[in-house]
Order: sequence, then C-alpha cells, then structure tokens
Amino acid sequence: MKESGFDVGFIRPGTDLPKFQATDKDVVDNMRPLVKLIGEAGMAVGCYSISGVSGNVLTANALAKLVKGPGGDRIAACKMTELCYERSTLACLKHKDLKHIKIV
Repeated sequence: MKESGFDVGFIRPGTDLPKFQATDKDVVDNMRPLVKLIGEAGMAVGCYSISGVSGNVLTANALAKLVKGPGGDRIAACKMTELCYERSTLACLKHKDLKHIKIV
C-alpha cells in the first residue's frame, strides 16, 4: 500500500473468523498482524466495524487492545457501521483508552 502512495490502511475483522461468534481476543488476534505491518510501513491505521460484511463487531474493548499492542500507536481512526449506536460508536467514544482516536 505504501508503494502505491496510500497514507492510511483501513482494516476490519476478517471473514475467516467464526461468524458472529468471535471473541474480542479472536478479533484482536485476527487484526493484529495487519495493524503491525501497516504501522511498520509508517502509515496511519484506520479500523472499521461492519459486522454485516465481516460477520463480527470490532468492540471498543477489542479496539483498545489493538491500540495497546504492536502498531497500535498508529491507529488514528475507527469507523463504526453497526446498528446499535450505544454498543458500538458510543462505547468507543466513552472508552478511556480511545480518547485520542477519531471515532465516527
């Protein structure tokens, strides 16, 4: 992506996880390698949650775990595209470890 001129890499939970059954740990383990690679390339990382496509929600707690691990310091934003505002977007906005991230 970097060689193609992109400044940000956006990722979401993969479709290879058990549909609507993945734990936060499963989601973090699934996304961590890409967060790390994108960060190592010097790019910003954007995350998004769109369970209708991926089959699993990126929760506020999972996002916070990603932020705390390798490459997590490069996470700049998260787009929440979930039906329940309170459990997705609002939970991220209220999470103490996500205050520095743009949540939309």
